[in-house]
Amino acid sequence: AGRQRGEPAFGGKWEKTMKKGGPALTGRYLYCIAKGKTEDELGSIGIEGEKVYVIAHQGLCGVAHVCEPKPYASASQAKVRRWVLAHQKVVALAGAKFGNVLPCRFNTILQDNGALGSEANLRKWLETERRSLEEKLARVSGKAEYGVQLFWTPKVVSRRLLNTNESLKSLRKRIDSASEGTAYICKQRLDGLLRKELQEKAKNCCSE
Repeated sequence: AGRQRGEPAFGGKWEKTMKKGGPALTGRYLYCIAKGKTEDELGSIGIEGEKVYVIAHQGLCGVAHVCEPKPYASASQAKVRRWVLAHQKVVALAGAKFGNVLPCRFNTILQDNGALGSEANLRKWLETERRSLEEKLARVSGKAEYGVQLFWTPKVVSRRLLNTNESLKSLRKRIDSASEGTAYICKQRLDGLLRKELQEKAKNCCSE
């Protein structure tokens, strides 16, 4: 596919923002992907008040800010939580602007690979993954992203499995009538099967 008229090959007007009175800012922190052809500045709404930009290439755009080429990390859970909330806020604001976005994970950072700067890398990635990204954007169209946590009490679930799973019920009956040595071996096997069933149930709950 050809480039839009006047669209740079891989560089861009934000590529020059490399230093900030300190370390080289050769990374691009990516919040989300959207459809769009116009580059823009969204203001100082990013993590730690960073300026957030819309970097467009061939009908797709990345919402990003300029950063050091390393993940955000802190021993302070409160600080990390603040960063994650700031990330989510930018994704929400981008969703309001574009109507449909593909969120990126917290700490998604593109780096300078030596041949291309990080912004050029972002443009090249948008071009290379264009079809896949467009398909994913189509799948999330009209949908919202939610974080879901599941909590359960293992003892309660284990008791239910022991009462409903035929293999476990049969093995438990053998333990009740077996000799001490055989009962011990059956008990070890029962514990192993129960752990496996619990893991499988947890996996199924998370995939539904």
